[in-house]
Amino acid sequence: GFYQLGERAEDDERTIAAQVDDSRAPEASGRLLIQGDESEGAILEVSGVPRARGREVLHVWLRRGDRVVRSSIFQVGPDGEGAAAIPDDLAGVDLVMVTREAGPVPAPTEDPLLTVRVRS
Repeated sequence: GFYQLGERAEDDERTIAAQVDDSRAPEASGRLLIQGDESEGAILEVSGVPRARGREVLHVWLRRGDRVVRSSIFQVGPDGEGAAAIPDDLAGVDLVMVTREAGPVPAPTEDPLLTVRVRS
């Protein structure tokens, strides 16, 4: 067989659908794309998400057991579509969450708008 460095087999990619708070974002959907080893991070893609208001931005949080840490921040376009890079190692992450926050905060200040269960 022939293998070229830098190429990845398609089965190295895993996609997990997001759960959305329908009461706050009835048109929203999302998915987490994990390529290769979980240590390489992931991409969170969303659509139909209402734009953040004023100084708010969307924050991505990672929950490992009882510990929650912020991973990245992002915005969506006028059409509600957007993506967030999650550069963190996902080993041990149970849940990826998205909240709207006004500036940097040490922990989420609201219930998640969107969640992705990485492992049961």
